Amino acid sequence: MLLEKIENNYKEALKAKDDFAVSILRVIKAALQNAEIAKRPDKFTDEDAVKVIKSEVKKSQDALVDFERGGRADLVEKTRREIKFLRAYLPEELSEEATEEIVRRVIDVMKPSWPRDFGKVMGAVIKEAHGQASGDVVSKIVKKLISG
Repeated sequence: MLLEKIENNYKEALKAKDDFAVSILRVIKAALQNAEIAKRPDKFTDEDAVKVIKSEVKKSQDALVDFERGGRADLVEKTRREIKFLRAYLPEELSEEATEEIVRRVIDVMKPSWPRDFGKVMGAVIKEAHGQASGDVVSKIVKKLISG
């Protein structure tokens, strides 16, 4: 289970005195605990944990853009390392071709009309991809396929 892996990695990082890993894992553990409490611990799954980690990656990516605009090279490099570290806990993302295949299947089933059903198609694709498809990639493909 992902929560156990994170906990074990946290303990290992503490023993190794890896301040970088400890600080990131502390943030992730806190975010996961908050999400677990909100959902009830007995109902919290690895899929929920992946969503929390993706959210943390997204926050870091947003911060990265701000740091790059502000010319903060020190924070840019640190944030890139954090993003890379966090992505190691996420399932590998589907290729654009595999994502497009899922989008085509969903469109064949739903027969959506543009733009009204865009959100429904997005939700169905994300659900079918089990969190392994990037929202940006899915959005681009859905727009391309149902608007044209």
